[in-house]
Amino acid sequence: MNSQKLGIDEAGRGCVLGPLVMAGLRLGAEDMEFIQTLGVQDSKLFGSTVGAKKKRALLYEQLRAYSHHVEIAEADEVDDYVRRGGLNDLERSMASKIIAALPGAQVMLDGAVMFGPLCNDHIKAENKADQNHLEVAAASIIAKHVRDEAISALLTPFEPEFGKVKGGGYANQGTLAFVEWHVQKRGELPLCLRTSYQWKAIAHLR
Repeated sequence: MNSQKLGIDEAGRGCVLGPLVMAGLRLGAEDMEFIQTLGVQDSKLFGSTVGAKKKRALLYEQLRAYSHHVEIAEADEVDDYVRRGGLNDLERSMASKIIAALPGAQVMLDGAVMFGPLCNDHIKAENKADQNHLEVAAASIIAKHVRDEAISALLTPFEPEFGKVKGGGYANQGTLAFVEWHVQKRGELPLCLRTSYQWKAIAHLR
């Protein structure tokens, strides 16, 4: 049996601002034993506090030493796939690129139905793989950290006028406050907004 394991997971599928990020991390048996001691778990279980982000950032610095690959789909690419009814197709395409970039491993993907078409003898997909497989949990941390950094790069330039943008790019009050302010001040929706998402809270701004 192949001793190399490749875990793949994404961050930002359900967001309304910024990119969708997918990461793959390839680990050997000895690597798995070591990263288990680091406290690696599904990135969502850390929460969204400043402390959680710092913890993920520290873990990212340790995990990036291993073979990994990241695919990023910006908001306009996500919009293109959503409008064609194929966001799952986008994720399968991103996963396929990661698998090609990190060959020679037993692959585990998070999402049995979504990634079922990719499965074969060395590619498997399970629901809650990010909670049940260490390599997928580790990949989720990389994906989440990269997305956090991308969101920060997109929103930090607005802080001098707006202040700290809260909400992490999800459809919540923090994100809504920023979008409404942007329309009021700039006369248009933010370029990093996924306009294909039917977010009722901003229907009056379109």
